Amino acid sequence: MIDDVRARGFIEAENRLVRELTRLLGSQRRALAMAGLARSTWHYRHNNRATVEDPVHQLERAYRSRISRADRRCVEEHILAGWSRGESVDHSFASLWDQGVMLASRRTWWRIAAGIEEQMLRPKTPTRRGGRV
Repeated sequence: MIDDVRARGFIEAENRLVRELTRLLGSQRRALAMAGLARSTWHYRHNNRATVEDPVHQLERAYRSRISRADRRCVEEHILAGWSRGESVDHSFASLWDQGVMLASRRTWWRIAAGIEEQMLRPKTPTRRGGRV
C-alpha cells in the first residue's frame, strides 16, 4: 500500500515536471526526452486502455511466424544430425535451405539449438593455440 502511494506520488511529480518543461520548452517531445520518459508511456498514462478480462499469456498466443511442434522437432533433428557430423547450426540450416526446405528463420534455428539439452554433442569451435611464428 505504501509503495503504491509512493509510486503515485512519483508519477504525479513526473507529470508536473513534464507539463512545466513543455510550457518552458514549447515542445512536449523535448520535455519528455529531457525527463527521460517515453512518449508511449505518457500517452497511455493519459489515455488508459480498456482492461482485458481474460488475457492470453504471450507463450500461448498464436501468430503467423510461430512454427509447429513438428517443424520444431524436425529442425532439432537436423541440428543434432549436423552436430554428429561436426557441422554448425548455420551449416545445417543452409544445407536444408539448399534442398528447398525453409522450416524457420536462421535465428529460430539458433534458439532451438540453444534449447537442446545435449549440448555436449555440439562441435567445438577451433581456436588458435600458441603464439604466432
